Amino acid sequence: MMLPRLPLRRVLAATCAVLVVGSTTACGSQDEPADPPTVATASPTEAAPTDEDAVADLVDRYYDALIVSQTEPTSDPALFEGIAKGSFVEIDLKNAAEYEEMGLRRVGRPAVGDPEITVRGTSATAIVCWDERGWGAETESGPVDLPQVKPARHVLTVEETDGTWLITDQKGIRGAC
Repeated sequence: MMLPRLPLRRVLAATCAVLVVGSTTACGSQDEPADPPTVATASPTEAAPTDEDAVADLVDRYYDALIVSQTEPTSDPALFEGIAKGSFVEIDLKNAAEYEEMGLRRVGRPAVGDPEITVRGTSATAIVCWDERGWGAETESGPVDLPQVKPARHVLTVEETDGTWLITDQKGIRGAC
């Protein structure tokens, strides 16, 4: 079988093309890897904190302050500054002062559930499950038996003024968790 004759120009052009491509790749340094291709990736943007986030943080800080007031114990009102104000805070501080006088302090930590938060404009309600069953007490003499308290739901009223949220009321206990 006879192969078709290709014009000399085509053969030379193809040969030159192969030689040019081969020589340019052979000239590259073997030690330096080629730059990886640039790939555009979207960087995650942090979402601005919501009012619900701010209220949840405030509720966490309130319960932290309440727990510290009874585990230290300390009746220092500075614990609640920028967090809560109202007659319920005065009761919390009075309880802490009584613990100080008796030489009693709480040990361990109560279980505090995640708050259920409802925000309406500049007002919010946070409902929290509060469980003291794992929160003991002691004096210098040793452990103190406390009455067993069932878990309960605390209802907190939260108000926003000038961009700052503050707990303004604790409506007591509403049913079990």
